[in-house]
Amino acid sequence: MATSTLPAAPRQRKPRPAPARSIRLLVRPSPECSGVVRIAVGQSATDYLLQPMRSDFGRAFRLVKLLGDHDGYNVCLNSRFSLCDCRGFHSAKSGECKHVAGLKALVAAGKL
Repeated sequence: MATSTLPAAPRQRKPRPAPARSIRLLVRPSPECSGVVRIAVGQSATDYLLQPMRSDFGRAFRLVKLLGDHDGYNVCLNSRFSLCDCRGFHSAKSGECKHVAGLKALVAAGKL
């Protein structure tokens, strides 16, 4: 009599938790000077110049890394239609990147 065994089910990996993200307003922007924000993801933190921009839809800001040669990111906050031109915004499953999420949090807290 022939017996057969079923192959073992593949092991499921537990999803890795997303690293904690935070933002801190270091210097409030004014008409005379740009502001500075620090965005931390896990153990890594990056400081950005924060420059308000004119926008027809919502509030807009330009974020430029203090250390680095990148031109910067344009962020438009418009409720659930917010936009950012970074690579993370286009690949994020949640629909928002760390720049959008951070600036939304600062606006909600009344700091911007």
